[in-house]
Amino acid sequence: MDSCRRLVWMVCWLNLASLSLQGGSGSERGQCPGQGWTGQIFEENPRLVATDRSGERFEIGNPPNDSLSVLHIRGSPFELGRAHGTLLRSEIQTMYIRLFKHMEDQVIVALHLSALPDILGRSIARFIINAALDATYLLTIKDTPSRFIDEMIGLAQGAQVEYNDVVRIQMIPELLQASCSMLGSWGPATSASSNPGEGGGNGCGLYQLRALDWDLDAPIFDYQTIIYYHPADGNSFAIFTWAGFIGCVTGYSGRLGISEKVWLNHTGSSSRVGMPWHFLLRDVLQQTDNIDDAMRLMATTPRTCSILLGIGSRKDSKFVLVGFSSDTLDLYDDRNFTLITSSTPANESHQFPGVIYVDKYVQPSEDKCMPSVVQSCYGKLDEFTLLDMVAKQQTGALHTALYDFFSNNVLFSWAAKRLVMYVTLFQLRLTWVTTTAFKRTSFEGFLGCEEKILNDAERNSSKF
Repeated sequence: MDSCRRLVWMVCWLNLASLSLQGGSGSERGQCPGQGWTGQIFEENPRLVATDRSGERFEIGNPPNDSLSVLHIRGSPFELGRAHGTLLRSEIQTMYIRLFKHMEDQVIVALHLSALPDILGRSIARFIINAALDATYLLTIKDTPSRFIDEMIGLAQGAQVEYNDVVRIQMIPELLQASCSMLGSWGPATSASSNPGEGGGNGCGLYQLRALDWDLDAPIFDYQTIIYYHPADGNSFAIFTWAGFIGCVTGYSGRLGISEKVWLNHTGSSSRVGMPWHFLLRDVLQQTDNIDDAMRLMATTPRTCSILLGIGSRKDSKFVLVGFSSDTLDLYDDRNFTLITSSTPANESHQFPGVIYVDKYVQPSEDKCMPSVVQSCYGKLDEFTLLDMVAKQQTGALHTALYDFFSNNVLFSWAAKRLVMYVTLFQLRLTWVTTTAFKRTSFEGFLGCEEKILNDAERNSSKF
């Protein structure tokens, strides 16, 4: 029986994995495939569209095809999940149906089930998908903190969907990891390097890029969402996600920023037993304030899949690359990150003080695009240079986030039906919200480079 379960899980993983990996190899590319960024920066105020006792829902863009939902939710884990589910009930119900059907379609093609009657082929495909995702849940449940279970229960109740389907959706990143790009630039690499920060040093002169490339045929394309969490305990933070998904693949707290990429060529072991990596990354945002604390939390938590993790830290004024797997937790800086990204790590043409970058291809990659942009723009690797790099690399097809730690802004783009839109998020001071004009691609985040403590009246009066 155990061998049968393993076989079912592996069949599903092999077929689902074909959906996610878009990057391939960059070893033969000699120049950037794109022409640079020529996009437009939009201005728009968020529209309040729904309220709940534990949160609010705002919307930007042009519904139904080019819009983005923005949630602010607060309270206990159950209350966070219930508010999420209630405020996005219709979207979650529809997205779950469409996403399961999309996965069924892929399995039907991969296993040549199309000759069967449609209802039979879909039943077999759904059985395989459920078996793989349920097995993943059983392997991770022991190491999943109860607060995530409570949040999923609340999400199921609020959205009026089956709890088992909520759990299965959360397990998808454990089976699939996308092709992505990341970069961190600070100190001498940026035009902000002269800005004073904590301790009189370079402070928050730090920029971080996270570009996500995934299957644009998958229906999550239509349900992209930003969720601001204001939990009862810990830091406030934002995740850039999809309706009905609570894990962190892209996130920012004002203290730390998260980037992530699949680590396909990891030579160590990976495990499905441990805390789901996207739940652990959420805990990094909620529970830690600097790189040392983040590393300590991850080191003491059972880990699963092999990923490359980028962490930018306001307090440390730098970005690091972390090799993350069940048996590995290695930290790389701007002097040795090429041990991961290059087959010739001693090549000085790939290294610049204050810069770490990982392109969208399988690592190590000898693609020349990102290093050529870094070299030509060194000393001014700020948000607009990085936007240009995203376009030249042709990365960030699903979404892109740029964290500016000095201004405490996040520039965010998402894939829309008609265009990719660069969006302004709104100012978030500690535990509540005040807003400026939306869609100018800046988000004044949770702390600001000089931390400001607001009194209760200021917090309560700073809604949109």
